[in-house]
Amino acid sequence: MNDLLSRNKMPIIVGGTNYYIESLLWKVLVDSTSTTQLKHSMKRKFDYNESDSDGQRHVINSFTKEQMNTIESKLLHEYLRHIDPVTANKLHPNNKRRIIRAIEIYNASGKLMSSVLHEQRTQDGGSNLGGPLRYKNILLFWLHCEQEVLNKRLDARVDSMVESGLLDEIREFHENFVKPYGDRDYTKGILQTIGFKEFIPYLEKFDSDEDKMISLIMKNKETSGEIPESLNLLNECLDQLKLATIRYSKNQNKWVKNRFLGNLRRDVPPLYKLDTTDPSKWQEDIFERAVEIIQAFIEDRPSKIEPEKRIPGSKDEYSDETTNMCIICDRVFIGEYQWRIHNKSNKHKKILSKKKQFIE
Repeated sequence: MNDLLSRNKMPIIVGGTNYYIESLLWKVLVDSTSTTQLKHSMKRKFDYNESDSDGQRHVINSFTKEQMNTIESKLLHEYLRHIDPVTANKLHPNNKRRIIRAIEIYNASGKLMSSVLHEQRTQDGGSNLGGPLRYKNILLFWLHCEQEVLNKRLDARVDSMVESGLLDEIREFHENFVKPYGDRDYTKGILQTIGFKEFIPYLEKFDSDEDKMISLIMKNKETSGEIPESLNLLNECLDQLKLATIRYSKNQNKWVKNRFLGNLRRDVPPLYKLDTTDPSKWQEDIFERAVEIIQAFIEDRPSKIEPEKRIPGSKDEYSDETTNMCIICDRVFIGEYQWRIHNKSNKHKKILSKKKQFIE
């Protein structure tokens, strides 16, 4: 990106996860390049020794990331609370990845993540979500489709993936990179990704020979006699994949609304929504509108098309800097907003009612 700008080239970013786009636009990541030079010369103020559930002792601040991955998350969180209570108070004890990241920053530089983030957020243009924009003169286009139409497209996409050999791909991955390992945790890492975890019931029960038989049935789209159990199970897995994909698309839309439009404290470039619902209207609904917006931007004049309006989010009045523990439900909540939602939830009230009855 910087290289393109230095050569007077206009960067055009298409696609990518929401987190990736945010990291490009805003200073929301901790830059470790300025701190690695202190990594080997820094003197520790103390050694932190603790025992895990097996009674094994650990000196955490001398461990690498790989070694910390083997330590219980709650123990790492306790260590983080010892060195950086502000950051620990904002992280769930089970959020191991971010806990390790905060410890790494301290071990490498002696700086607290809370201090680095506070410095970013208090800069001109910063917000509770991170630092200011990295670049000026940015345009954002949001290709948006009506959810009902999008759902049908996503279902068709899954069917197309199956026809293109999805079953063979996930079988190969399962055989080579999952099955050989005895202790398989399908809630972590790549094993929890959409497009794989939904097929675990089928992969664990049937083998590649069954895959070939099912593929022939699905290709011919005809079955003589009773439908095999394997095909029924595979269809259930496909239904779960379709549901998960639709759910993910809804979360993406919520993300855009909350992070780009629903936080008035953040410095956000103009965001233009382009309607992709009807492909037959691509020329007028997408192309011509985008050209007008870009042309007006280049000519430094107001566009005929208005960007999306910023709307105060429901979270704006609440602090993200607090952690609350619900003793009744034995759960931890990060941020005042989530804490208030939990206290009003039917699940919390139901558990509270049961415990009151038990006490009485």
